[in-house]
Amino acid sequence: MYLKNGTIRKTGVTLFAALIWLTALLPAGGASAESPDEFDQLRDKWHLVLTGGPGAAADDSDIAAKRLEVNTKAQNYWTDLSKEADRTCLWSDLCSTNNSSHITDSYTRIKDMAIAYETPGTSLEGNPALLTDMLSALDWLHTNRYNQTAATYNNWWDWEIGTPLRLNDIMVLLYDELGSARRTNYAAAIEQFSPVVEMTGANRVWKVTIVAVRGVVVKDAAKLAAASGGLSEVFSYVVAGDGFYADGSFIQHDKYAYTGGYGLSLISDIANILYLLGDSSWEPSDPKLEHVYRWVHEAVEPFLYKGAFMDMTRGREISRAAYQDHYAGNRAVQAILMLAETAPATQAATLKSLAKEMIAADTYYPFYIHSSMFRILMAKELMNDPGVAARGALSLNHTFAGMDRTVHLGGSFGFGISMSSSRVYNFESINGENLKGWFTGDGGTYLYNNDLSHYSNDYWATVDPYRLAGTTLDTNPRLNSSGYGYLGTTSWTGGASLGGVYGAAGMELDAWGSSLTARKSWFMFDNEIIALGSGITSTDNRPIVTNVENRKLNVSGSNTFSVNGVVQPSAAGAAHSHANVQWAHLAGSVAGADIGYYFPGGAAIESQRSTRTGSWQDINQSGPNAPITRSYLSMRVNHGVSPTNGTYAYALLPGATSTQAADYAANPGFTVLSRTGAVHAVRDHSLQLTGANFWTASGGSAGGITSSGQASVLLKASLDELNIAVSDPTMSAADFLIIDLDQPVTSKLSASPGVFVTRFAPTARLYVDVRGAKGESFEAKLSLTAPPSGPGTGLDAVPDSSGRLFYDSFKYGTSEKWQPETVAASGTVPACGPAQWHVVHNSSGGFTYGPNQPAGECRSLIKGPGWTDYAIEARMQVSSLAAGSSAPNLIARYVNAQNYYRFGFGSTDSTGNGQWKIYKRAAGTWTVIATGPNTQLTAGQTYRIKTEVLGTQLKLYVDSGSGYTLQTSATDTSHPSGRAGLLTYKADSRLQEIQIRQLP
Repeated sequence: MYLKNGTIRKTGVTLFAALIWLTALLPAGGASAESPDEFDQLRDKWHLVLTGGPGAAADDSDIAAKRLEVNTKAQNYWTDLSKEADRTCLWSDLCSTNNSSHITDSYTRIKDMAIAYETPGTSLEGNPALLTDMLSALDWLHTNRYNQTAATYNNWWDWEIGTPLRLNDIMVLLYDELGSARRTNYAAAIEQFSPVVEMTGANRVWKVTIVAVRGVVVKDAAKLAAASGGLSEVFSYVVAGDGFYADGSFIQHDKYAYTGGYGLSLISDIANILYLLGDSSWEPSDPKLEHVYRWVHEAVEPFLYKGAFMDMTRGREISRAAYQDHYAGNRAVQAILMLAETAPATQAATLKSLAKEMIAADTYYPFYIHSSMFRILMAKELMNDPGVAARGALSLNHTFAGMDRTVHLGGSFGFGISMSSSRVYNFESINGENLKGWFTGDGGTYLYNNDLSHYSNDYWATVDPYRLAGTTLDTNPRLNSSGYGYLGTTSWTGGASLGGVYGAAGMELDAWGSSLTARKSWFMFDNEIIALGSGITSTDNRPIVTNVENRKLNVSGSNTFSVNGVVQPSAAGAAHSHANVQWAHLAGSVAGADIGYYFPGGAAIESQRSTRTGSWQDINQSGPNAPITRSYLSMRVNHGVSPTNGTYAYALLPGATSTQAADYAANPGFTVLSRTGAVHAVRDHSLQLTGANFWTASGGSAGGITSSGQASVLLKASLDELNIAVSDPTMSAADFLIIDLDQPVTSKLSASPGVFVTRFAPTARLYVDVRGAKGESFEAKLSLTAPPSGPGTGLDAVPDSSGRLFYDSFKYGTSEKWQPETVAASGTVPACGPAQWHVVHNSSGGFTYGPNQPAGECRSLIKGPGWTDYAIEARMQVSSLAAGSSAPNLIARYVNAQNYYRFGFGSTDSTGNGQWKIYKRAAGTWTVIATGPNTQLTAGQTYRIKTEVLGTQLKLYVDSGSGYTLQTSATDTSHPSGRAGLLTYKADSRLQEIQIRQLP
């Protein structure tokens, strides 16, 4: 039963009281790993997570309802359990010996029974007959299905992850009842299939969980240490493959967008492990742990809308009947609550605010009904805490270039675009799941509003997969799963975001199994989303269509639909053709869910009100086969058979009433400036905002913007400023983008690194270094009235794109270009090696690279053979110095650990006094070969440092904010060539940006 290693069994105390009790029971963070009770205490914490502990017996209607649910589920499983001595399976629907999920599902049901047995206040709590049957069932599974000699079949996941996770939990729940012999046998089976921490992304965190909880059960300190250390790999950002990207993207299975699936599982399991190991001898201490809290806000929060998690990042999970969008959102909130328990105070406050917002906003899928007992108790405390304010509505636009997704949150609505490219797969369909996901990555759009049930309530089981909103497609019938894992041949997918509020997005469609190609754009402003298409071409003699809308209707399917003010028939049936459509309107199923549609210049539209019947098994082989009927209203543009350069243009008006839609059509808020094969461009009148997507390598001009190449651009004007955002959605530019504006400016107010304003008048010109920028948006703010007034506000020199040997700003959160060295301990100076070097966020939101070992000598080199004559320019920050320390230091002409030059600051005390120096190491001996004047560094300030090695000449320059000044120089012949790198000695110094250029 609960907390047998303590004294509490069944009481009415709250979760808060239980947590206080556990906190008192746990040792301090530095407790000995050999403490015989520490494993028991961790096991009690995990037991608390599984059952809710004493708080589960509280006299509260929501908690009582959860107790009843827990009890009823367990009772049903127990009733259906085969108890015969000669049984061949435990449940009649889980009898397969070639479907490995039946093993996992069997353990899942026993776990649910064990939870009821252990949860205070259930009628099955401590039931001896239930215990007898559970032990017998576990013995049967161990003998017949899952043991250390079992031969695997079907899906590896069940053997290595699914079953071990469940069996571990069962051992925690029934620890004493199982006895040592059973625990030993079951733990040996888990060890056979998941002995170590391995794999990547979410799979790795599952492995960490398995190794950790098994370590708790068998009291193996080495396993817990391996689990704690094994988390470090997933804390890092990635630039390819599985994991989180600096732009908030999450990829799993190499090239699939999966934030709401594997990404959510990863964060959830990290939260659980942090809770389990917190305040123990194995508490993770990696400084990159703070990335996890950032992932919630950068990667998860944008996809949460009133408790739902947007389906466009959930992969195969959209085809699971029990895993609809509000279920996924509920999982996210549960993970956020868990993270808040162990997060530092600042992060905990924002996490709790977000959780409170989602719990309160989700009136469709109440949190207390659909969460575990432990999380319900946590949520109760949060919602009753007046010191935590709900976040409120969020306005945001963000391009997730790493996974071809765009999100726009307009306060009263949310909008998502699901795309694909030569970098990101179109959709995943494995294990018999997501059988009809054919077009979900072909520009599918998702509009979220007050109808919170729209993408839930069996949407994916009943929607017509050929009519997904936003898609342009070939109507040729498709086979189940056909075309999954397809990479198109085109790279133009992505967009730009301005100020995190306005956005442009685009996709060059290269359809699977068809000759269909198209160029598709979306411009997301304040109250409208504008969609343009051009170049729609096919030669396969089949009809091509663009789906404007496909909305699930109310239960009776009676939502009023009007075209040009004329109400259309309410009965389901054949499609209707409408000529010269200026506007349309669809009444929402709930208040505030109306949608208006505007078609600039008029359009020929087909509409259809339909009643569709399907089942979850139609899209997932393991889904229920019960028929489900839902009603839909769709609109599409029919481009005809084998169209050439077809086009479309329309705008979505979320929340607009019929009157407002009519008024908008009479006085449109935007103008289409270009809809050609070369440029899509629109201008919003009230915002004075122009958006343009340039499709070709030669660029083009539209709306007062000229681009030298492929780009997505946003330009917003006000009385005295211009704000511009530029990106390269192709991620393939080999040189600077040159952006010309057809008006003058007077000064540069601010600009992202990589933006150079080289001309103010008669027209402004910007050079934007998008090389290697991975679709990032670069922004600049230009004045229309104020003259230059200080450093950084005047003209920039035209950048030279030649001669650059190396560049890194760590803005993608990785250090894959660097090779840290192992420096042995020397006297009182500790060792420093690869484990000490990390890329972490700085206070301004960017990344820095450096060691977390300020007491020792740490050295990291740029990978590669090195160079002969070159200049190194770097931005570096020094947080602390000690007497005799040396930082920041740049390494040049590194031959080996005994022979190289370094250029840096040598301090004479802890207040920053010292001199800039050039050091030579030859045959292991250090010599100072040049010393600059006495000066003082300021802790926390960023310095720009430049070193030049040209022939025998060595020079060191420093810029403290007013330009480079030569500090010292030397002549030396010892090292003619070699690698470059970074060195710190007894100082906390971090690198923000570095560039190496060839010297003549």
